[in-house]
Amino acid sequence: MEEKEIRNILENLGFTNGESKVYLTLLKIGESKVGPIIKESEISRSKVYDILERLISKGIASSVKKNDVLFYQALSPKFIFSYIDEKQKELEQESKMLEQI
Repeated sequence: MEEKEIRNILENLGFTNGESKVYLTLLKIGESKVGPIIKESEISRSKVYDILERLISKGIASSVKKNDVLFYQALSPKFIFSYIDEKQKELEQESKMLEQI
């Protein structure tokens, strides 16, 4: 499957364009400081930090501090299924709330 197709799938799941680019970059390069992520994803430094935090909050990326330097890495794509399950539960709750109205 091509990268563009994978990005489209991620974006259909609710990821932003930047989130999908950074996640795929992390999968490609592995554990990394921010510099290589910026270079590979072609996203500005200020946006990359925000995107990385969002990916961590979605449970598909992580960070670790080594010698006072943060390194980031993508978690296995299997974790996307946990994200999907969480979104499905949220949609079901919202649907029930709408039914009550």
